[in-house]
Amino acid sequence: MKICSCCKQPKDLNEFYKDNSTKDGFQYTCKKCRRVWYLNNVAKNKNDVVGGLAKAQKNYRVKYPDRHKAICLAGKKKYVMDWMGILRERGMLHCVHCGYDSFFEALEYHHIIPALKGKNISKLLEYPATAERAKELDKVVCLCANCHRELHKHRWSLRVGIRPPEQQMRSAANG
Repeated sequence: MKICSCCKQPKDLNEFYKDNSTKDGFQYTCKKCRRVWYLNNVAKNKNDVVGGLAKAQKNYRVKYPDRHKAICLAGKKKYVMDWMGILRERGMLHCVHCGYDSFFEALEYHHIIPALKGKNISKLLEYPATAERAKELDKVVCLCANCHRELHKHRWSLRVGIRPPEQQMRSAANG
């Protein structure tokens, strides 16, 4: 049993939020009083709170850049493994032109019809995998960075999938 410092009534400990900074490990006010305080103070000044939060986050980024970067990377890596499974199922972990598959970060995703581009695939991997987001993969082909650059410089066509004759000869000579 604990007495709430706001309503002055004795209440069970499960009616208090935990707080490691206090002696007994619970906040001084009960959950009900805390909720009333929140609605009276925070909800009314929501713009100030949101603006203050953004400022606090910016200050944290400036003060602790290494910690902030580590936190962000940890969050992004969490979703990459889910996406890797989806990409593996769809056979999208190798270049469709040359077959390159040695280093995932060297693979890029080219939108077949740019007008239908909804999301940037590289940014998509930073968010949880959902069926709606996975539909974006139907609009792209996987290319290595070199083949992607060549495609944009019109060195070969995605529809035909072959290189110009002079490059075919060069490739055959190199073996």
